[in-house]
Amino acid sequence: MKSEPWIDSIIGHSLGLTANIQPLYRDRADAGEQLAELVLGQGYVNPVLIAVPMGGIPVALAMRDCLKQQLYFSFAAKIPFSEDSDYRFGMGAVAQGVVALNDELVEVLKLSKPDFSSEQGILRATEKLKRTMRELKEYTLPLPDLEGKTAILIDDGLATGYTALAAAFPLRLLRPRRLVVASPVMSDEACKRLEQNGIEYAACHKRGEPAILIDHFYSSFPKVSVSDAIKMVWQSRL
Repeated sequence: MKSEPWIDSIIGHSLGLTANIQPLYRDRADAGEQLAELVLGQGYVNPVLIAVPMGGIPVALAMRDCLKQQLYFSFAAKIPFSEDSDYRFGMGAVAQGVVALNDELVEVLKLSKPDFSSEQGILRATEKLKRTMRELKEYTLPLPDLEGKTAILIDDGLATGYTALAAAFPLRLLRPRRLVVASPVMSDEACKRLEQNGIEYAACHKRGEPAILIDHFYSSFPKVSVSDAIKMVWQSRL
């Protein structure tokens, strides 16, 4: 995993606060089971489970097994901050029809990475988004009618909230009764960002830091590839 020292200067001491914490979950499946218990306790009316590929898929599959619900996808891709970017962190995210950009980080990047613009990052993220949607097309169900239902958008963690914010945009167009982002762990900043955009959230653990790295909260947190996701979805159908 590539990690660049200048990331620390962007999100300040937040990484130091979370770097040495004890993991909360064995893996994404364990996190999904715990998140399912939280969601069950909320009593959501007509819940519809929707995962954010890729990391949200194993979490959501574990939830689906517990909640006995169908699983759908809402795609988003992080906007990289360099040609060889740390996949855990981005300057925002893109989804179908929307760009959610961290304007403050973009300004920092203009100084620290003058050779890589936000426009370049958006283009790369859009290409990745289209590629992922194409590769998972065979395993992607059309989103259902969400009117009168509770759309529950699932990811493996919210560091800044921009990926979830982007992935939520296509769902809002379907006018769900409630739109809830559910995740095993969220930063305080991510929660505030969702609230500011009229989106509810359900988090097993809410961290006080303004930004976090999600892998610190898992004992095992491998990057989920397209082939990994396909294998998980295929095995879940057996």
